Amino acid sequence: LDNVPVVESYSVGGDLAVTDVSFDPALFSCDADGYLDNGEVGELSITIRNTGASSLSATTATVSSTNPAVSFPDGNQVAVPTTGPFTTAASSLRVRLTGAADLSILDFQVAVDDPGLLVAGPRSGSYDAYGEVDEGPLSTTIEDFETVTDAWTYLGDASASIGFGRRVYGPTDRRLYAYDPGIDSDASAMSPPLVIGGGTFRLLFDHAYSMESTYDGGVIEISTNNGATWTDIGAMVTSGGYTGTIVPGSAISGRNAWTGASPAYPDLSPVVVNLGSAYNGQTVRVRFRAVTDGGVGDEGWSIAGLTVENNQAFVFPTLIAELGGCGVLAVGDERPSELAFALSGSNPVTGPARFRFALPVDTDVTVAIYDVTGRRVALLADGPYEAGEHTLTWDPRAGGTRRAGVYFARMIAGEKRLGQRVIVMP
Repeated sequence: LDNVPVVESYSVGGDLAVTDVSFDPALFSCDADGYLDNGEVGELSITIRNTGASSLSATTATVSSTNPAVSFPDGNQVAVPTTGPFTTAASSLRVRLTGAADLSILDFQVAVDDPGLLVAGPRSGSYDAYGEVDEGPLSTTIEDFETVTDAWTYLGDASASIGFGRRVYGPTDRRLYAYDPGIDSDASAMSPPLVIGGGTFRLLFDHAYSMESTYDGGVIEISTNNGATWTDIGAMVTSGGYTGTIVPGSAISGRNAWTGASPAYPDLSPVVVNLGSAYNGQTVRVRFRAVTDGGVGDEGWSIAGLTVENNQAFVFPTLIAELGGCGVLAVGDERPSELAFALSGSNPVTGPARFRFALPVDTDVTVAIYDVTGRRVALLADGPYEAGEHTLTWDPRAGGTRRAGVYFARMIAGEKRLGQRVIVMP
């Protein structure tokens, strides 16, 4: 055979791969909302795997961003611990955000290198996050999977590498995702309760899949009894329907499913499910279910951009511009240097929610709690306050009923307004 210009090599040496890049926005957070906002500090973590035949002892990771509001307080390069063949190591560095525009994309490019690599590096990785954002009123129609708050329930195998979860594909492109692991698995992602009105009930989404043909597959199902039983609704797909029948030996054997590779893979393909008026007046849940058998694995199944028509329940989180600034609450000073309003402690909250605010001057202050419909559910402060630091408490259990959900705390001090999102757990 003519293999020119291929040259056979018997050389052995070092090699590595970037196996994971993750981001924790809460190293120093004013509002603990799961996003990095101006004035806050997060932590970017890089995990590498030594995939070569020799130890690597001088590995470094260098991080950059095209967003000028992103900086690295300790520098943008970090040493990675020594790794032996087929071992892993991780390092992290701090990230600060200053002066970012609302709804910013924080892009991170990672370059990992070592002089001991047989083939010169670097090896690369990346991660994208949102900055200077908050979560706003819930939507009845659009689920874009972009928010930190997750309205879906994941059932089946507990392993993150097997079951459903979220996966970042790029800026503004987060999706539901289930891996095809090459072992027996049955996992699903279940929607929050949907209250169907009096019109046409349709589901529209985009997806891409590559699963072992006829052995592994994905289906869409509906439940009218909160998940106790499920009915396949593939027959109601009017565009982008199932592509094959699953062979015996699977939990969905003999059923039609999305199997093999989607028509435009790896690009997304559209799907329309028209349920008409069959579920009008009912509360339903919908689930995406991925079932695999042992043997051959594949890339899996991703679902993006779900639209639910004729749903009356406010259930899907949305992204909006950051509601409040990250002012420093001065400690020990006679007067705080600037106006600030923050939620103290964890968010979501499982008990009373505690707020603190700082006033640089004496002023009238109003602090109220609103639900996702804009209805005021509690008034915590309304009157004059002296300059300094103050605390307020809101107990969602007041009145004997715990009111789980998403709420917004809004503070008006003089002519300025600040806000915080509060998630109350059941």
